[in-house]
Amino acid sequence: MLSDAGTYSVEVTGNCGVANSSATLTLGDPATCLGITTTQLVGSNVILSFTTTSNEFYRVDRSDDLGVNQWVTVADHVPGTGGVVQVTDVAGASHPSRFYRIALLPPEPCGRR
Repeated sequence: MLSDAGTYSVEVTGNCGVANSSATLTLGDPATCLGITTTQLVGSNVILSFTTTSNEFYRVDRSDDLGVNQWVTVADHVPGTGGVVQVTDVAGASHPSRFYRIALLPPEPCGRR
């Protein structure tokens, strides 16, 4: 929840003394945060739509089994538009279960991707 944003502090006291630390938690607006907005089945394909930011790049991964933590790239270096973009997982609907994740890619040196 956005109301959870703020500065949090912790103090630990023990035989060796006292240690203090603090951190600030900043939360994004859920309406503009990265996330899958829709999934569509078109024949045997899965079309994923997700929110993006202009001048950023994204990767879409899939997994057939979350228990083994193995991900395969569906699309890489997908350019953000500031709106919703779509990626197609060809034959994705022909599997009994499939999981998807979207990753924001870090900037590359010299601004190239």
